[in-house]
Amino acid sequence: MNLAKFKQFISVRLLHADDSPHRIAMGAAVGLFVGCSPAIGLHLLIALLLSMVFRANRAAALCLVWISNPLTFVPIIYNDYIIGKRVMQFIFPERMETSQRAMELFRNLRDQGVRFEIFNADFWKSLLEFLLHGSVELWLGSVVLGICVACAGYLLTYRSVVWYRKYYPRKKISQEQ
Repeated sequence: MNLAKFKQFISVRLLHADDSPHRIAMGAAVGLFVGCSPAIGLHLLIALLLSMVFRANRAAALCLVWISNPLTFVPIIYNDYIIGKRVMQFIFPERMETSQRAMELFRNLRDQGVRFEIFNADFWKSLLEFLLHGSVELWLGSVVLGICVACAGYLLTYRSVVWYRKYYPRKKISQEQ
């Protein structure tokens, strides 16, 4: 897909969709929220289900869930874990024994991920082990980070759609395109 077709897709399918700016922005927020979760492999399904529950624009949700991709999911889950760890330390200061093990597992995951060995079984084994041992902190952090990113994404998308529709009103698109 070249840049002109991508720009047309964004313009026609998202910015000028027969949907309200609220629903488009809600779809963006759902996609961003789900993209911040460690539910690797289930992002599209979860985004589709949540966009139906919240009556959000499905196209926006499915496009923006791709913020989590093979190049970005390690930094995303690392930030999820760090945020969750800080929240847990604030709530339960005595719970420190699992965080050392999870940090060791994350270092192994990060080292393998930097070399882009996503097709290596050891990488997926390390990822699964990290998801299991850092699960409370990881999921708590993903909810906190997801809510923050989704709120910012909602506001930015809503204002962008309103601005775009004001300055670039919808034109008739010929059938040849």
